[in-house]
Amino acid sequence: MSSPTAAPSMPSESAGDTGFVIAILTQMVIGFVFLLIFDTLYRRFPYCYFHRIHRDESLREKLPKIPSKGMFAWVRPVWKMTNDDLLRSEISVDAYMYLRFLDLMVNFFLYSVPAAVILMVVYAKADPQDEEDFSTFDSMTLANVKVKSNALWSTLICHFYFIGLLFYMIYKEYNHYVEVRHSQHFLTDQRDERISRVRRTVFVQDVPKDLRDEKLFNTFFHKLYPNDTIESTALAYDTRVLDSAASKRERFFIEWKKAKLEVTEDNERPKVRDKPCIGSKVDAIDFYADKIEELNDEIDDMQKELKPTSNAFVTFKSFDAVVTATQVKQTLIPFAFSNKLAMAPEEVIWKNLVQSTLAKKVGAIVGAAIIWMIVFFWTIPITLASSLSQLENYREDFEPIDWLFENLPALASFLTAFLPGLALILFKKALPYLCRAVSKYVKYIEGNAWITRDSFTSYFYFQLINFYLVAAIGGSALGSATVIADDPTSIVSILADALPKQWLTFASYIMIITFAGTPKILADISTLAASQVKLKYFAKTEEEKSEIEKPNEPMKYDVSYPDQLLISMVGLGYAGLAPIMTFFALAYFAYTKLVYQYRLVFVWEKSFDGGGFLFPLVFNRIIAGVFVSQFTLIGVLNLKEFFFGSPLLIIQVILTIIFKNYVNSGLEELSEKLCREEVILLDRNLTKTSEDAYTSLYISPGMAAKRIDLHEEEATKNSPELEP
Repeated sequence: MSSPTAAPSMPSESAGDTGFVIAILTQMVIGFVFLLIFDTLYRRFPYCYFHRIHRDESLREKLPKIPSKGMFAWVRPVWKMTNDDLLRSEISVDAYMYLRFLDLMVNFFLYSVPAAVILMVVYAKADPQDEEDFSTFDSMTLANVKVKSNALWSTLICHFYFIGLLFYMIYKEYNHYVEVRHSQHFLTDQRDERISRVRRTVFVQDVPKDLRDEKLFNTFFHKLYPNDTIESTALAYDTRVLDSAASKRERFFIEWKKAKLEVTEDNERPKVRDKPCIGSKVDAIDFYADKIEELNDEIDDMQKELKPTSNAFVTFKSFDAVVTATQVKQTLIPFAFSNKLAMAPEEVIWKNLVQSTLAKKVGAIVGAAIIWMIVFFWTIPITLASSLSQLENYREDFEPIDWLFENLPALASFLTAFLPGLALILFKKALPYLCRAVSKYVKYIEGNAWITRDSFTSYFYFQLINFYLVAAIGGSALGSATVIADDPTSIVSILADALPKQWLTFASYIMIITFAGTPKILADISTLAASQVKLKYFAKTEEEKSEIEKPNEPMKYDVSYPDQLLISMVGLGYAGLAPIMTFFALAYFAYTKLVYQYRLVFVWEKSFDGGGFLFPLVFNRIIAGVFVSQFTLIGVLNLKEFFFGSPLLIIQVILTIIFKNYVNSGLEELSEKLCREEVILLDRNLTKTSEDAYTSLYISPGMAAKRIDLHEEEATKNSPELEP
């Protein structure tokens, strides 16, 4: 008995193919327009498009030379940058490993192209279905292969090739990551005293109550580490109100400096309302000066009376002590002193240090529950969005859709190709902000780098569950819901047919972000336009100009990595089902590598270097994508009644587990910790610490804030930073 069809007949093959091609060409035109805009503007506005050189001229000799003339002259030097070129450009190891990951994906999908071409030919010609309602593109998917066909052996063989190739490449990359972590001095940096001190600092949690005193804590740790081993110690205090007051005073100080610059030649002074909207106008300079003086006194009083928290920072003079402090239990007191390597001072979220260990544990549980609730409820709009790739299935229920397919089949096919990807992009826009908010305000994570790690994990599972599994399976089933309701036994044959065809949802999504979204990041028109307006009409001090000239947003690894991992999962998962996806994935990663390599090398400022700390997570998430592709293929081959595939793929799953455990056991710990041999060498070559290093780097902004002396500022009013 022939398989029941999943839906009413599609528009003609030519109309379907034409609509899909039109959708691709439309996105390519949009992307090309953004490229032209960038090519026109990037030499004229160096603060926006060569921001790193604009801030630091010394980098000019270290970055690739961009020809002064020629259309798209920047492409060749950016694309041809080697590993040495990237490291010489003084980008962070985080940025370097991210670009290496993009390069890994480019090479993987490039070397997958021959197998993809073979599969496309096999699916189209070897043993096609008898039905004639396949478009040209759908005929090159697994849906076009008959049940129990010997052509399915090609799917199995090519999948082993894909997985073997990926394992070989990612194993080499992990080894390179470990080498970079050590050879580029991330764990051992001695080139800058401040960075070296951060590397030798330990974040101490769960300090017992009887040691929450600066002197007692310092004495206790000096007893644990005698022989002048400790450089400095610092308890963390509850400085929430103090930090807020210091920040408020800084804002008043900036307004005071602006008001001073607005004094006219006739000595006419600016006015400001003493209360928002309804207050009377008063002299702005005197108003801000009075506010600053009030806050000076308040801050001085608050700095004298601070409540200690259960957290502290200890900076050691040797790496040997750091290793001992982070890997050995400090005392016999139960639940006391949980130590780990410290984040950078600028990464600390001081208000989260106030929370107790119990509050953090409860917050972690509540935060995880919130994330999974959002994951569950997000499946509804994602399922609806992905079902748009089978828009023709709604013709019987919605008359306008039927009219569209009857009268404007090319437009209907264009919308079918375009709408699913657009809907997925819109629905996923808010998710990174939700993930970060949960990490920061619910889980009370203490450092921005650690929030990035936690947000990365949450956002990845959103991507995996909602934007891959739900979009693929849910979209397939929902689009055929009426047929399944009439004949529940038809779900097997429908899924076997619909899952490979669901490639259109992902192709739509990939082509939008490749040809329109990625060039938009490169052109960054909104940042340029906003900065031009602010520089012309609002910037009065050099500090304001400097702030306005910064890129709109820094690199967000917790967003970019999961986005790219989703594409890699789709490309790998559909490599056997719809091999045409290999070309979309290749185009995406090649384009993304070019754009992000330019932005990271020339535009985005280097933040504190995390040493590529997300790469072990990336490795494990790639393996998760491998598992998804394996079980998806097992399911589809069983639906196709090709039962030889399951035992062989189960063997592949077992080999994948062995490979994952082998790599993690051998390389993960090595990438995170110093070995004894290295510690001895480091301490032997450790440079002498300067005298002022005995004050801890880990002091909150409020505690470090000094009294603002406006009389002293008056004396230096002609200094460069006060010139308009």
